Amino acid sequence: MTVPKDGSGFDQICEELVHRPLRQLSAAMPPRSPFLVNVGPLLFDFTRTHWHPRLWDAARPLWPHGGWQGAFRALTQGALVNTTEGRAALHTAARGFDVPETAADGSPVRAVVAEGDARMKALVNRLRAHKASDYDAVLHIGMGGSVLGPALAVEALAAGHKGRFTTRFIANIDGHAFRRAIDGLDPRRTLVIAVSKSWTTAETRANLRLACRWLEEGGVVVPAQSVIAVTAARDKALADGIPEAHVLPFGEWVGGRYSVWSPVGVTLALQYGWDVFEAFRAGGRLMDQHVAESGDTPSAPTIAAVLGYAYARCSKRATRGVFAYDERLAALVPYLQQLELESNGKSVKADGSPYDGPAMPVVWGGVGTSAQHAVFQWLHQSTDWAPVDFIAVACPDHGFEASHRALLANCLAQASALMEGTDGGGDPARRHPGNRPSTIILLDRLTPEALGALLAFYEHRTYAFGCLMGINCFDQMGVELGKRLAGGVETALETGNVAGLDPSTANLVRRLMSRGQ
Repeated sequence: MTVPKDGSGFDQICEELVHRPLRQLSAAMPPRSPFLVNVGPLLFDFTRTHWHPRLWDAARPLWPHGGWQGAFRALTQGALVNTTEGRAALHTAARGFDVPETAADGSPVRAVVAEGDARMKALVNRLRAHKASDYDAVLHIGMGGSVLGPALAVEALAAGHKGRFTTRFIANIDGHAFRRAIDGLDPRRTLVIAVSKSWTTAETRANLRLACRWLEEGGVVVPAQSVIAVTAARDKALADGIPEAHVLPFGEWVGGRYSVWSPVGVTLALQYGWDVFEAFRAGGRLMDQHVAESGDTPSAPTIAAVLGYAYARCSKRATRGVFAYDERLAALVPYLQQLELESNGKSVKADGSPYDGPAMPVVWGGVGTSAQHAVFQWLHQSTDWAPVDFIAVACPDHGFEASHRALLANCLAQASALMEGTDGGGDPARRHPGNRPSTIILLDRLTPEALGALLAFYEHRTYAFGCLMGINCFDQMGVELGKRLAGGVETALETGNVAGLDPSTANLVRRLMSRGQ
């Protein structure tokens, strides 16, 4: 295999390590304890991967800002790491880690975090104290991370905490999705939360208009008074009639897919209380502290990033599987798809030069033993393969011990089978090649702190991977083109005027109009 050389030695070390049998690599370096990393309630087991300290050493020249520690400081201290938009990316500050006074461009950070927290806490405490005759449901409207993060957290923590409200989430600009979201809700007792940093997100505004119409038709005299606006564009929300006390501000330096720690996470706080939300953020800070204390030595997220980059670069792995052996984490894969692929799906470096290295691997996966009977045949015996993350919880929040033992046994056995393989007793159809790497992430319990640490792990992994690529993790220009073109297509569908559309699209518009859409 010909691998492009960059002078760093990374390719040479990759070639040496990732094509060696895992069993051989493991036997050559006993004990494997350095490949087990504890971070609070999480244990990261890299013993079934090709991790080696030599990979870390070889990756050193690839980090920007003079090394990984410099890259981490640039992120957390407010450097303008979002180069195309001239912004910082301070989601770590949103959860209270090492909050700087200002970002590098002078925009306030500490004051904005403090105001957002104070407003959110006061609102949460007031609304949770309402009598049963007041709001009993929350309809959370947003797009991308402004929905995926809060929805994941609310769903994941439901078994261990009593919810105050019936919560529904909507992002898709599909009437069926809206109808399902409001099904069974009383508009007079439903609080609408609309999340848009710019307060111009087309899908969010369209769904908010539908929600306000539904409120009005249901007897709410002033729908805007039942809306909470979570935005960095306070004046625009106020201009729409949202009460001042219902506007929760956050900074322009928080990207949507990293925003659950900010007032974007208000639905989590409303559902389970401020203490649960703060414990969730404390888990994120715990991972931040782990990365900070590691300095220029490997941490759990940077080990995972370097391994992933090595598999993508030297083994040409274009995907990564993520399988949570806990039904409460069913929403994790969609969350990670947006986090990782919107962040790192780029073909230009941060300095504007072309990027010609390996693409960010596509994230895919499923839940527990259900996924075993869907895609694991491919994982074990396909001519292709993908590295895998297995996520398991040691102590569940149910009383079915035998079921949980079986679930954990399946998780550990699948990881072992991927690594060990079997010759099938001479039967080619039963042969498993093995030597397929996986990482196990074990949570003590699925607590708010553990969930926060897990999500922060993946955030730092994503940023570290992007640093190895040399790209900007914090813009999403690829999302904007299609959205911009959609406006013209929508006008054509309304008026029948297809001027300016490409021939294929114009033809489909005509067909749709002839069929009454």
